Amino acid sequence: PHSIATRYYLARGYALTGRNDEALEVLDYLVSHNIDYGYAGHRNFESLRDDPRFTRLLERIAQNTTPVANGKLRYTIDQLGIIPEGIALDAATDRLFLSSMRTGDIYALDAGNSLSLFATVKDLQPMAAIGLFVDSERQLLWAVGATFEMTRGFDAEAETQTGVFGFSLADGSLQRKILAGEVATFFNDLTVAADGSIYLSGSDLCVIRPQTDTIEKLPVNPRISGSNGVTATPDGKFLFVSSYPVGVHVIDLETGNSRLLQLPDESTLYGVDGMYFRDNGLLAVQNGIEPWRLLQIDLTDDFATVARIQVLELGNPAVGPTTGAIDGDVIHLVGQGPAPASAPGQFPENLLEFLGKTVIYSVPLN
Repeated sequence: PHSIATRYYLARGYALTGRNDEALEVLDYLVSHNIDYGYAGHRNFESLRDDPRFTRLLERIAQNTTPVANGKLRYTIDQLGIIPEGIALDAATDRLFLSSMRTGDIYALDAGNSLSLFATVKDLQPMAAIGLFVDSERQLLWAVGATFEMTRGFDAEAETQTGVFGFSLADGSLQRKILAGEVATFFNDLTVAADGSIYLSGSDLCVIRPQTDTIEKLPVNPRISGSNGVTATPDGKFLFVSSYPVGVHVIDLETGNSRLLQLPDESTLYGVDGMYFRDNGLLAVQNGIEPWRLLQIDLTDDFATVARIQVLELGNPAVGPTTGAIDGDVIHLVGQGPAPASAPGQFPENLLEFLGKTVIYSVPLN
């Protein structure tokens, strides 16, 4: 019931099989949540073209999804196919770090917008560099690495690998490498709590306890599937985890109990990617629905309920963001610009939609 994508495909199925009333009912639900997967031009909705109810839905969604662009472009890497995913800020040096799922490379962008190669995630086979986190206490940049089909040199027959890599903030040298082995098949993102615990999302929620080099599954009840964005409260008592196909869960780390955040009517937290705790609430990049949006999520004091969701950015076509890095009263989003018309010869055609130039886009939070 939480899956927005399932509802969308259901609406298409109803329309294709002549169940127009049911198709319109599902579309009304999607439109009431300001979600538009391009209904106006999709051939599956041909049977609805002459229905005035469909026309009214299209008018509503066009009015409610006008792009909101409060941010400004910070930097563009004039190169196709980096396929960026993670971004992190080293506040002490004002550097932004960016990760590439295509090459496993991690780049550093300094305050003067000079870009350089900082480090590379790799092991026995090519790996994607995914989530990033600056650990100022230990002077490390933590990076998630994983074998991934988008990575150059990916071998579908090889055994999958995933883990976390710690690079010195001073010179990019590798200081820690902790692989998951059989504990997990794919990590996506990570956060470091105040006590040094490293929490990892992905195929399974996992943790690396302080002073250890062992990845273990985090005891959570009920289990959270498809975990993506992850962030902890400053006191280390609660962990917020995005289940990409469901919504956002809060975990009491003392008991291991998790619960899905309760939402206001006509709201959804389906498809949340990057997510960050700030001012007793959350900032979230929601890219699993169209148009994408940057959300400020106000929570009740017990972290059980969403009191309000404010859209800070909506559907700006200049960037398709994945994650962000908070920098005072600004969040720097990393993502892709528009895809090229065709894939250059060195890229598989199935990667075309991911080949846009890497963009850093900065949005004010006040």
